[in-house]
Amino acid sequence: MNLRDMIDKLSYSQVERFAQSTIWSHMDLEEWMKDSPLALDGVHAAWSKLSGQQCKVLATIVSRFGASPFLEEQLLQEADRGMTGSAYRLGLLSLAEAGIVFIVRKGWGERLYFLPRDMYFHWHRIIYERHTGVKPLAETAAFWSDRVTPPMLSLQLLHTLAELQRSGMKWTAKRLLSKRTIDRSAAHIMIKQCAALDLIFGSSSSPPLIGYPLPLAIVLDLAMRCHLLAAAPAAFFIQEKKLAEWLRLTMEEQEERLLRMVMEQYAVRCPSCAHAAARLSGLPMLQWFEIEIEDASAQHWCEWMADMGWMELAWSEGKQVFRWLVTPWPYERRKAAASDAHNNNQRIAIASDGNIYVPPYASSALRWQMEMIAEREQSESIAVYRMNVRSLKHAAGLGYTPQQIAELLEHASGERLPDLVYADLSSSMNNDALDMQRILNLGSDGSEQRTAALLHDPASCHLYEPIVDFPTGKSLFQGLEETPSNWLNQYRNYHHTTRRELLERALSWRISVKLQCGEDAVSFVPERIETAADGWAVVGYTEKTGDILHMRLEPAMWQEMMLEFPHPH
Repeated sequence: MNLRDMIDKLSYSQVERFAQSTIWSHMDLEEWMKDSPLALDGVHAAWSKLSGQQCKVLATIVSRFGASPFLEEQLLQEADRGMTGSAYRLGLLSLAEAGIVFIVRKGWGERLYFLPRDMYFHWHRIIYERHTGVKPLAETAAFWSDRVTPPMLSLQLLHTLAELQRSGMKWTAKRLLSKRTIDRSAAHIMIKQCAALDLIFGSSSSPPLIGYPLPLAIVLDLAMRCHLLAAAPAAFFIQEKKLAEWLRLTMEEQEERLLRMVMEQYAVRCPSCAHAAARLSGLPMLQWFEIEIEDASAQHWCEWMADMGWMELAWSEGKQVFRWLVTPWPYERRKAAASDAHNNNQRIAIASDGNIYVPPYASSALRWQMEMIAEREQSESIAVYRMNVRSLKHAAGLGYTPQQIAELLEHASGERLPDLVYADLSSSMNNDALDMQRILNLGSDGSEQRTAALLHDPASCHLYEPIVDFPTGKSLFQGLEETPSNWLNQYRNYHHTTRRELLERALSWRISVKLQCGEDAVSFVPERIETAADGWAVVGYTEKTGDILHMRLEPAMWQEMMLEFPHPH
């Protein structure tokens, strides 16, 4: 669930109530409502307006739960003893009133709280902006690597979709792609089964349960979430209009969208992976950093990012180092790139032997066309394609004619097609083209189709309903109206029985009590009352000069006392 998911479930007036919180007074309503996530500078300004209590509660949520839903009681169990449970409860409520934390319910279950996934990464970056857990490598440091950097994920995705287009997308009786198509498609994916995937997906996404190798399932899942791939009753099909829109994006824009999706859809499922993803996303691109040996979560995340082609891994003086090859913060507000931004670098070269050389900065649209008419023989920095009888038969099935292919290649290369290549092209193609278009567009004529993702999302917005009727601060303190006012307002000496009643009330409300112990006035947080045959005692703690002091007090060990009520707003 991200911020836009929640806004879409709420009425205008409900969102307006969040946006009008004093925490967001620096942003107008329309900006707050249309932006998902909110701009980083706007979130930074909101952080500066939070009270110390709110900051502590939000930091606890970010560090302990990430973007995973949690119960109020779970938050209280993780509470820092430097602040009472009631302060945490009131802080949580005030964050919900400001639309920072949202309250939802799954069916008839208990109230759950969560940070929207996209906003989690914003809050994390602000809270831990100086604590990335890694240190930069000296410019003079030497490093080495025997690891080949794979194609970036956008290319792995494009190659996989092209293979599905060639091999066919019909399902077997088990509602899966054929084994041949699975094997051929998986061959284009460089993602390996690694520790990060084990932590994020666990056994629920093992191959026997999802029907596909997990790396292939992830790419198919991403394709469906990007609306490039959808499911009809008996097959997958490529959504041509969405694919055309995708191919018009620059590679940087594609990688940014995929990285954001990987962070928000996958990393957040495991708090340690989410934490690693968040803190490493604030680093600069192309600068080397050292991973601490004990930082397992960062190591796992870097391994996966390297498989996506987004990160380069190496070794320096026996320590693992890394650098980002893409912009690691996928929330930049970019201006639309000019359509001819890389035209001079996109020219393909066609050799007389028929080999087609595609440069690194070629557009995705050009690469897709090459995949449709030729077979890729090399996927290095410069990709090499070659047209043959099989690839041209496939192209004919898609409706290409020899003249169209020749014009495409001449336009992409800026040169006339070699005579020998044109002669081979004409002789290899015939007019008995298969009716491939109907097969490839199965389901796109309005028949039943499904664009839902392949991998189950345990925190999908469709599983939860928002709760917008918040409790009042005073309602958190059951029995407040019946509580004697002097317990709250007067520092008095009470009978031992009454002292126990005050402590029981403090325990139920999770508040502190003020005790006069000799000459010292102590703010004491009770944790439990112990009863024995000869009496009772209270166990708890107090804070002194930043240290937590555990205490066990019998009723005769203090004089005056009163409840320290937090007076909720």
